[in-house]
Amino acid sequence: MARRRPGRHRQGLLDGKAYDAAEPLLRESLSLGEKPGPDAWDTHHARALLGGALLGQRKYAAAEPLLLTGYEGEYSPQIYQYEYRFMV
Repeated sequence: MARRRPGRHRQGLLDGKAYDAAEPLLRESLSLGEKPGPDAWDTHHARALLGGALLGQRKYAAAEPLLLTGYEGEYSPQIYQYEYRFMV
């Protein structure tokens, strides 16, 4: 099963401040990413993006854990080094 990454259009929705439109797309990306690889970099990135969408909607309590775990996972030394090897 192919994993779905948060595409540029999802990021574009956040950049354009279309937080309500971005939220369901990011939830779908996160749920698909968590099944095969909950600790993969793109899963953590989806978490952080979803947290950003919730933050934009002023849903602070829901946004905080997603932003924190997403950021921590994105910049975890183990994940960052592993993913970086395949990006170069």
